Amino acid sequence: MTERHVVLALPVRDVRLGDITDHHGGRMRVREIVQRTGQWDLAGDPAEEYLSAYTPPHPPTARRTEYPSDVVRVWRTLDAIGPVRGHGRKTTHTDMVVRGWYRFYSSHTAGCSCGWRDTTTHNSASLAENAWLDHKAAALIAAAYEAQPALALVTMKQTANESLAPVPWTFGPVYNGPAAGGGIARGRLDGLPVDRARAAMAGWADALGADEVHEFRYPARQGLRGWKPPRTELTLSAYGHGRALVELAAYSEEPDPGPQAADPETDDQPPPEDAER
Repeated sequence: MTERHVVLALPVRDVRLGDITDHHGGRMRVREIVQRTGQWDLAGDPAEEYLSAYTPPHPPTARRTEYPSDVVRVWRTLDAIGPVRGHGRKTTHTDMVVRGWYRFYSSHTAGCSCGWRDTTTHNSASLAENAWLDHKAAALIAAAYEAQPALALVTMKQTANESLAPVPWTFGPVYNGPAAGGGIARGRLDGLPVDRARAAMAGWADALGADEVHEFRYPARQGLRGWKPPRTELTLSAYGHGRALVELAAYSEEPDPGPQAADPETDDQPPPEDAER
């Protein structure tokens, strides 16, 4: 039976092994959690990569670091969630035929303790159970979207447009402004090359209907620990339906040796005075 995943917004401290979360390279299946005093690491492999018992041991290929209280997007299977209060299965068997010691049912319908009733009549109990599982997953996702409107916004945008760049989102409440009382989704694309960051921001700006992407360029500078290369910061902000706010930012450093770097061709040559002597 195909696994049914439910989209949730959970603190990092509530993420479990086997959950799927966001990463710069796409969705990541968590198989390692490193707990530190200040920050936690969620590490794993691409969600599409199948790991069997015969797969050689190897370190995780993806990693993201967040605070334990940060709220992230998680895909969790219904089997891992377990029973949910208010959603109990009710399967009804009809058209019974008795043949000796056995009873056969030709139709099955599913229901839920919340009052939902499946209008489709199924030929087997397993198909009726699948209909109830779909209802249970839809109810949990609807509750998560109602609690965090920004989760619904970014998830629906990415589902409708798969070409959007993956973003490791964090979520939180909004206390003022047009989205007061709603939710905010914050994304960071730090570390990407400037060209890739511009393309990713442009795609999200078009999907969210943002006016423009603000770009700030800072020149190279001398810091306390040495020469700092030039850097570029890209930001965008957009409001969505249901009092949802999305803020996306990217911080990229350009490789630049700086004016104080030594020239390897002239570094070993003697000064002009010594050359004349």
